[in-house]
Amino acid sequence: MPDYDAFLLVSFGGPESPDDVMPFLENVTRGRGVPRERLAEVARHYDAFGGVSPINEQCRDLLAAIGKDFAAAGLDLPLYWGNRNWHPFLADTAAHRASTRSATSLTTRVSSAP
Repeated sequence: MPDYDAFLLVSFGGPESPDDVMPFLENVTRGRGVPRERLAEVARHYDAFGGVSPINEQCRDLLAAIGKDFAAAGLDLPLYWGNRNWHPFLADTAAHRASTRSATSLTTRVSSAP
């Protein structure tokens, strides 16, 4: 593997509680003029999942598996995760990384794309 100093997982993001659903949908559709009634209709689809999207938990599980694989291969890389549309936001992850380490070289994988 080339010399990287970190691994970054990028994903779409999703609500993690019923209170997150409308703010999440508003963020996803920001600037697109989607009527509030349509957002409310889409929000009801999350009811079947208790107001939680599975994507963030899947990302946590994926990062844990990647961490185990890296450790087994003797790779000592910090793992970062950032989402396009919900917490943890990619911009926040990048800012945190920049404030805590030098940003020289990282490998990135995208788990989903809109």
